[in-house]
Amino acid sequence: MNSKIVVMTEEDILLLIKKAFDDLSIAEKLGEKERPGEQGLFDVKEAAEFLKMKVPTLYGLTSKREIPFFKKGKRIYFKKDELLEWVDAGRKKTRREIQSEVELRSRRRG
Repeated sequence: MNSKIVVMTEEDILLLIKKAFDDLSIAEKLGEKERPGEQGLFDVKEAAEFLKMKVPTLYGLTSKREIPFFKKGKRIYFKKDELLEWVDAGRKKTRREIQSEVELRSRRRG
């Protein structure tokens, strides 16, 4: 049996412990947002936090029907994947992407 002895400093051990706690913290945070059976469903407060905006701003977007949402009774819900699509739809092209498109069009013309 080959066994290795690894010598670690106190700093190495502390770094390993910190990494383990950081990994656990991330897992716990994900667990809070992705509860089983909810399929990424957010209430208004969770959606506002996810989008990093204020709740009144989110209500304003829903009243203008500028953001996808569901209403059941007096409660409003949002699907995580639809919020991500909504954000992606507002993506602006970079100058490089625009320039590439212009060059491609000019090549096609002749």
